[in-house]
Amino acid sequence: MASDHDVILDALCFLYLTFSHATDGELTGDEMRTVANKIREWAPNTSLEVIGGILKKTVANYKALPDRKTRCAKASDCALSLRDNLSFDSLYTVLRDLQSIAEADGVVSEEEKNFIADISDKFGVSAAH
Repeated sequence: MASDHDVILDALCFLYLTFSHATDGELTGDEMRTVANKIREWAPNTSLEVIGGILKKTVANYKALPDRKTRCAKASDCALSLRDNLSFDSLYTVLRDLQSIAEADGVVSEEEKNFIADISDKFGVSAAH
């Protein structure tokens, strides 16, 4: 059975990956590296091999979903799970991580801003912390 920490890492990874890809239809190398680094920050004692495994599993789960709408719905469920399992400070960290991922390719799109605002609403916190 997965630990709470594993469930949180899986939810974070899916949320970050969906954010990276679904907002503009592409996932750049810089965005993927940023996602990997952000997941590593949440699990600093976890090996890069394990982080890579989490990312691969998440990419497979993401690709298995039929369309953007379904992927975003799952990301929304992940956000609600995080809201229920993380402290307010940690939720703000998630929002900062999303901002960092958005900035990784040098352009923060309207779609990315809207996604962050939506997640902020789901968390019940202000994005400007």
